[in-house]
Amino acid sequence: MKIMKLSIHVSFLLSVMFFLLSFISIINLALTENKITNIPLTSYYIAKIENGEQDIEVFKDYMELKGWSIVNQNGDSYLFEKNGNQREVFNTQVKTLIIDGNINIQYLKNL
Repeated sequence: MKIMKLSIHVSFLLSVMFFLLSFISIINLALTENKITNIPLTSYYIAKIENGEQDIEVFKDYMELKGWSIVNQNGDSYLFEKNGNQREVFNTQVKTLIIDGNINIQYLKNL
């Protein structure tokens, strides 16, 4: 019984920590000029775009600024390379959270 209670407490603590880390990323995006930020411990990114921009295009610019080059694109999959390392990112891993300075309500509804 004690192990089960401990397991529940640990799960709750980890959930709270993940929420706080995600919240810090969202605040970073909202309060800075950054247009892309990574959600910690995941392979997802959140984007801040202006009218007429597409989140994946903003993401590709972000990756190029970080020194990554696109080596292949297949549908919604983008393969980036930097110093011999490769990273595959799918369009669905880039989520638009802020549009023209406003919260993207559609994104929040789909959480």
